[in-house]
Amino acid sequence: MSKYFDDAISEMLAREEIRELRYRYCRAIDTRDFDAVEACFTPDVCIDYGAVGKFESRDALLNMMRSYAESNSTIGLHTVLNPIIEFTSSNGATVHWVSQFASHDPDTGASVKQSGTFTDRCVKAESGWKIQSAVYNMLFHNTHSIGQGSAF
Repeated sequence: MSKYFDDAISEMLAREEIRELRYRYCRAIDTRDFDAVEACFTPDVCIDYGAVGKFESRDALLNMMRSYAESNSTIGLHTVLNPIIEFTSSNGATVHWVSQFASHDPDTGASVKQSGTFTDRCVKAESGWKIQSAVYNMLFHNTHSIGQGSAF
């Protein structure tokens, strides 16, 4: 048990809420549910997606996501696994994730597979745990094209 919690149950509940936070983000981004994406982050979030860009607020992040979604038909699948949760207080945690991403553009036939790691800093707000910052480190990226209109 962490020194930041009075009992094991409270710590286990916090761990589960933090895991579910990133899982909800993955589901929301894949379904283009931007209200649900917004609910995952603090307003002042700082996100560094590496080659995709750095975003200094939730609004900037959502503007990029909405613009991307409006301009293409890419189908994406985000997956995170192997979380290591390190509490920094009863209301703060650093979380290390392994991330896998696959996408397919039915208009061009292009497919992408990518793996990397996320390091999230999460804080507990009145409405629950939120991501306050995240850094993505790409480990590999593979693009494959099987022709326009093709499927996997």
